[in-house]
Amino acid sequence: MFAVHNWTLTETNGQTKISVDESMEGFFAMLFKKSFNKNLEKGMQKWLDLLKQACEK
Repeated sequence: MFAVHNWTLTETNGQTKISVDESMEGFFAMLFKKSFNKNLEKGMQKWLDLLKQACEK
């Protein structure tokens, strides 16, 4: 399986906007597509929470 996550951080008026583009390829990505999509939002929120914690140190 091959996965790419591109995070783009953009500053506007003193605030940071984060957008994430994700793509997956391969047999397992195709086989478990529904499962991956189901958990995608939860996983992205986890990474955003970790990023926020690191930035606030």
